[in-house]
Amino acid sequence: PSTGRDWNATIAPDGTIAYVSDRSGRFELWRMAPGDAPRQITDLRGLYPEGPQWSPDGRRLAVSVTAETGADILLVDSDGARPALAAGHPADDRAPAWSADGATLYFASNRDGVWRIWRSTAPFTTAEPVTGPGWIRVRDAGDGRSLFLVREVGGGLWRMALPDGVPEPAIPDLHPWDVDNWAVDGSGIVFVQRDAALPDESPRLVRLDLSSGARQVLGPVPPGMAKGGLTLTQDGAVVLSLQTTQD
Repeated sequence: PSTGRDWNATIAPDGTIAYVSDRSGRFELWRMAPGDAPRQITDLRGLYPEGPQWSPDGRRLAVSVTAETGADILLVDSDGARPALAAGHPADDRAPAWSADGATLYFASNRDGVWRIWRSTAPFTTAEPVTGPGWIRVRDAGDGRSLFLVREVGGGLWRMALPDGVPEPAIPDLHPWDVDNWAVDGSGIVFVQRDAALPDESPRLVRLDLSSGARQVLGPVPPGMAKGGLTLTQDGAVVLSLQTTQD
């Protein structure tokens, strides 16, 4: 365990973990390859990083960085080199997510006055809207034909067929607290399930099978799970970021 705070983990195909940490005294991106010690890979100089995502080939990271003037999507190489803004804009861009083939970067933005999902393709200098208004999180479904989305208001997880389908409920009971606590593994979705009336009481990790619609309870959510504290390895194992107190 770290003496600082580590969260927002994302795992590359080779098992390398990238995550946000303040163990250096400020918020930066760190990485830890299998068998290696953790090392800082960015020098963000006061920017706040959030929600890093490995590209499918493990060569780049996309991460939201926030300053007093707003938020942008930053692209960096796997070692932190060659930082560059993705489809930079004066408005806020957040919550990046790669397509399964790595050719498209999706993200949430209010660049036209309302929150919706946008997409950018290489060389990632421009962007176009993908959804109507009111959407703040996105993940590729892994089939090349649809996206999973979270609404700005009301919670729930939705599935939208590309290029311009109507979003349909996939997990209607995803709590608004858990807009970042879900992950797609290709054939299913792992998410945090809560009682709507008592969201603090006994939250559970659940896997939804996308083919059958069946739900499997994986176990209770450990105390101290961080926002954005759920990710998956390449073989579907669940990795959680936990906030603990050291005496």
